[in-house]
Amino acid sequence: MNPAAEARAKVKATHPEAVVVGRGRNSIKHRLDDAPDGRQRFALDVAIGPLHYGPDNDQEIDTALVPSTAPWDWEMTKAGFEVRALSDLSAGQVIEYLSGSEWVRFQPMALQYSNDLNQIQQISMPQSVAAVVDDDTLTWTNGYGPGRTLTWQVQTARLAKLLTIDSLVDLPTIDQFILDGGTPVLELNLIFAHSAGVTPYVNGQEWKRGDRDTQGLVEFRDGDGKVLWWFNLPRSWDSEGNEQLGTFRFKKQGNSLYVTHRVPLSFVQGAVYPLMVDTTIDDQVGAGADDGYSTSAPAFVDTNTFTILGQSANNIFDGWARFTNISGLSGATIDVSYISLYGAQFSAGGTTQETKIFAEDAEAPSAPTDQSNHAAKTRTSAGVEWDGIVGADDVFTNSDSINTVIQELADSYDPSAIQILHDDDGSPNNVWQRYRTYEEDTAEAPKLHIEFTAAAAGSLPVFQRRMRQLERRF
Repeated sequence: MNPAAEARAKVKATHPEAVVVGRGRNSIKHRLDDAPDGRQRFALDVAIGPLHYGPDNDQEIDTALVPSTAPWDWEMTKAGFEVRALSDLSAGQVIEYLSGSEWVRFQPMALQYSNDLNQIQQISMPQSVAAVVDDDTLTWTNGYGPGRTLTWQVQTARLAKLLTIDSLVDLPTIDQFILDGGTPVLELNLIFAHSAGVTPYVNGQEWKRGDRDTQGLVEFRDGDGKVLWWFNLPRSWDSEGNEQLGTFRFKKQGNSLYVTHRVPLSFVQGAVYPLMVDTTIDDQVGAGADDGYSTSAPAFVDTNTFTILGQSANNIFDGWARFTNISGLSGATIDVSYISLYGAQFSAGGTTQETKIFAEDAEAPSAPTDQSNHAAKTRTSAGVEWDGIVGADDVFTNSDSINTVIQELADSYDPSAIQILHDDDGSPNNVWQRYRTYEEDTAEAPKLHIEFTAAAAGSLPVFQRRMRQLERRF
């Protein structure tokens, strides 16, 4: 996947004359034909996930896997990290993840049941199955036996490992001794090895090789303490989007280091199949906080794989998406603007939803930190209704025009970040929509597109425009 190339193609489709004039880690800027009055015109595309890599963030990320050289079969080298892989799932250390000269390698191990007594009922070891490669994804169909498929996907800022179980009947009956041992779980095991310059940290503390359980942050740091990459949270979810936060268990057994994703059996048995079990490695800590939702319950969610908008069980759901690396909007005339959302059961809650899109009235807004903070964000005076959202799943859907919202920011500030605040606006109960976030796929998080005509030479400074806006308000 090359999201920068996709953005270029989209701009070229409506502006064949467009030329790239600026690139940032998560942005790309095109020069368009000048306006009739001679002012310069631009198109700015900004994503939450990265578009570029390299020392100057000017090289386009392309996560497609291509044939490699021995001993590896496949590789991806065009991102802020590199990945190499073997085709045979039973071949040992089948995945290598590199950041500069440092690396971590993973060997898939047993899928099994376990309990509080650490008793084990093995389900399957990795099978001798050859991977099928589709762009950025390695798929080992039935890699853990019939109905149990393993995929490893190279995303723009992460390496995502996913075990998909098609049906509950594809798992064996759990033996009584596992149940009797207390708190039965489904476990997916990996052996990992790392280069000498890498140290694992669990919840901010160096891991000393003792057994350790966590639902928190697991990082791999270099000798200077810099975070090279990290494990995302141990999630599982089913086909209806019900999620379960499991536990990572780290342990040393012989000369091997193990990480085990433990999923409560109650969730496994109650899931709506297929069931997905995730073990993901990120190269960017904290970007997931730039999108999420809060509810009137109250609840606050910035680590989910989707955002909900609307009402469900009499709770109101409001979302946000924060875009950084914004530049050049001060005093500009906004010609075209919209957000793009990637559908995930987009219309499962009906299509009579009522929402309204605002932006936070700030030059450099920070991401919400809790429900009350999200609710207290100062909205722009301008807001755009986007009602009856009907979009297809697994593709981006563009919002209605948000020109008035972005224009208000351009008239008031020289914004370096724009935070879209997407609020419910009176949806009936149990009418909601759902779209994907950075946590699901770094290339499927919300996007922002703005086409603008730059301010004329000698236009009012920002503070003067701000004073006039305040005068209009009061």
